[in-house]
Amino acid sequence: MASQIKRSLMGLSFLTASIMSASVVAETVDVMLLYSPEVAENTDIKAKMASWVEYANTVYKNSELNLTLRLVHSEALSKDYGKIDQETLKKLTDDSKVSKLRQEKGADIVSFITARTGDKCIVSWMPKGENGKLKETSGNLAFNVFGDSCGDSALVHAIGHNFSLGHSARQNSKGGMYPWARGHGQEGLFTTVMAYSSAYGDAPQVAMMSTPSLKKCKDQACGIDKESENGADAVSNMKQVAAQIAAYMPTKVDDGSTPPGDKPGDGDKPGDGDKPGDGDKPGDGDTPDMVCKKPDLEKDNLILQPDFNSVDKWQPFYTSATQLKQHTVKRDCGRDNLLHITNRKQYYDGVIQDLTGKLEADQKYTLTAKLGLKVGDDGKENRDFGLVALLIKNDLGAYYYQYLSIKSITTSEMTSIKETFSLQALGKVEKVKLLIFGPKGQRDLMVDEIKISKSSSETPEPPKNPPLLEHSFEENDHGWKPAFGSGDLVRKADFAHGGQWSLMSSDRSHWYSGPSINLKGLIEADKAYTLSLAASLGKDAKAEENIDIQLFYVDEDGYHWQRLTTEKLAAGGAWSEITTALKFAPKGVVKYANLYIFGPEPSASLFIDDINLKLNSEE
Repeated sequence: MASQIKRSLMGLSFLTASIMSASVVAETVDVMLLYSPEVAENTDIKAKMASWVEYANTVYKNSELNLTLRLVHSEALSKDYGKIDQETLKKLTDDSKVSKLRQEKGADIVSFITARTGDKCIVSWMPKGENGKLKETSGNLAFNVFGDSCGDSALVHAIGHNFSLGHSARQNSKGGMYPWARGHGQEGLFTTVMAYSSAYGDAPQVAMMSTPSLKKCKDQACGIDKESENGADAVSNMKQVAAQIAAYMPTKVDDGSTPPGDKPGDGDKPGDGDKPGDGDKPGDGDTPDMVCKKPDLEKDNLILQPDFNSVDKWQPFYTSATQLKQHTVKRDCGRDNLLHITNRKQYYDGVIQDLTGKLEADQKYTLTAKLGLKVGDDGKENRDFGLVALLIKNDLGAYYYQYLSIKSITTSEMTSIKETFSLQALGKVEKVKLLIFGPKGQRDLMVDEIKISKSSSETPEPPKNPPLLEHSFEENDHGWKPAFGSGDLVRKADFAHGGQWSLMSSDRSHWYSGPSINLKGLIEADKAYTLSLAASLGKDAKAEENIDIQLFYVDEDGYHWQRLTTEKLAAGGAWSEITTALKFAPKGVVKYANLYIFGPEPSASLFIDDINLKLNSEE
């Protein structure tokens, strides 16, 4: 989820680039919280979940981590897996329904909350890795279980293990990638989040991750230098793995700052703190001078300049001091402009556009927009209200307002609005203007992608068999990741099959290096699917090469590679359209299911586009 990053320092080692990028890029990790029926009945679980997430973000902020935990979904399960132990964690991880829900919600990490019945509070998988890079299968282990009565730090502690953190040196606990990636404490004085208070004389816990760089723990250093035998530096570990964890699943929540599925800094080598596919590496097809095209926004829109690439059709309202400015955000598609309303004195100061003659009294319309608050100089998060209304004048000379939407908005994201309305005509309407306003005076208001269009008189039926994958790479990389030595996996703007963008795998180490995507939770056993895609070797290819598409899955019988198809790709920039059947028959529980696309010799690049996976219609 977050900002993009440009690399100007060249020649740095792979690990150094990893640490640097992770230290400056703000990452958002999406979490899904599931809970047992007993917890749902006996606890104010909604309030507790909000408290756990808030505490986690407080810990990250105190520890000076550019990391945010975002709750994307919560739900009571119809069954209880059991007590807090390894068997329950295994059941959660292997549950196909949970995996499907995780795919739908884009949850990087999944937690299950159950009633605490014994001494144990938390059980989590702890992924392994080396040199700053987690193992490729780590995303399949991003699960944890904890008790509903285990305190404010239960969630952040459980997720700490998913970040490859251990407990503490005094507990003989090490991190999954680095031995020093663990908590810290001083006898009777304090413990950080990952360390047990009981190991340090029941010392009180502080809302910190261990780090020797900060003296915020009772005026003592919160960690020990990693070179020490008893090293404790959870923060350094988390900075290296945060982007990798944030890239476990494509983002499904639109925060107004990043295209869905996009994560900060994409486009560099795997493990360097970036999720592949942003097109942000110098020379890889990034288009910073192009204005983002949004044809769906323009289509049938009654609003002029809805994306604020120009603002002359908009007027400031009401106080004369109110000013309109463009705020430009760099995205994969180029420059995206938002409207920045500043120098507001009153809540009713905002922006207005004339819609006279465009709205009919008996017609239903749909309004969509994005509203937010601009972060102030103090950097504090604020919340207020954003309002959208019609200012109407009738033939009697009376003015009145028709409120279309009142939404709570924040500085942390752009809030999406969608409302249906009909024009309230009190007499004959002479003038209609659209007005956007709401927050307290002195707070700057941000507006983007506003649209008013006629609503369809008929509710369209949802497609009977929607695609499970429909990846054209026009906005993001959809969660594809480099595998087995695919050095770069980036979106390319200058070479595509259908639209403007494709996905390129380059710097490949082996014939089996290439893009991969997690299908666990999307495909089911013994069901027939059709996979189609376009593939090319690129414009510079001098010879034909093979493409090999395989499904890798792990079930109760072990590991399986299932070849779906292998074909020849032509030289000279031609695109090949490939269609193949996909059906697998695992035994018992499916632990992993990943699709891999590879085949060409290491010297060749591989481009893919227009990927579609669909369940075959039953006869």
